[in-house]
Amino acid sequence: GAGGTTAELTLDMASRMQNEVCVETMMHLTCTNMKVDMIKHALASVKEQGLMNILALRGDPPKGEENWTAAVGGFSCALDLIKYIRQEHGDYFGLACAGYPEAHPDAIGEGGVATAEAYAKDLAYLKEKCDAGAQVIVTQLFYDADVFLQFVDDCRIADNKHKFLKKSDIDRLFIAVDTKTAMTQQKAQENAGLVKGKKQGFDQHHDDLKKKVLHRVEERAQRG
Repeated sequence: GAGGTTAELTLDMASRMQNEVCVETMMHLTCTNMKVDMIKHALASVKEQGLMNILALRGDPPKGEENWTAAVGGFSCALDLIKYIRQEHGDYFGLACAGYPEAHPDAIGEGGVATAEAYAKDLAYLKEKCDAGAQVIVTQLFYDADVFLQFVDDCRIADNKHKFLKKSDIDRLFIAVDTKTAMTQQKAQENAGLVKGKKQGFDQHHDDLKKKVLHRVEERAQRG
């Protein structure tokens, strides 16, 4: 968990999925409340269980705390964690990092939108994580396909200017996962307000929204 309280459970679940259910598994590893020696032990345990894929994250603040702070003797960001894993284990692990189509939640300002400067800074940090050894970018959940596709385009531009991600790799590098955020959620909730109070209509609205998003992303992927 974010506060390190369910670390053993996370490892046990990931190991069971990998070794008993036989599903290729990616385990989350965060910096929250984790000293370097704890991370070293966690990586050794992951390796011992035959797990080879890690989503390396800074993590959320511990339960009950509003702000995130680094543990004494720990890492302060996902970039440091990625560098450490590559330093200690070379190419053994497949590494994923987090990407934020609307910028990291910490960078979201008033009105639920990040400034252009904050967005560019977040994209530059994403490049650093990829340069350090992250191979897959797992994105924040998005409700607006255009937001995600603009993010992909921005990464491609960064690729051309700064040798970021290979264009041929981009379309396999982004996976939407659940998280908390910003403007697109608000927009989706406002749209869903048209069917507020009717659970069936609400569910149908979100099913339709998911289909539209998937259709737009698949359409772009086919065009390249």
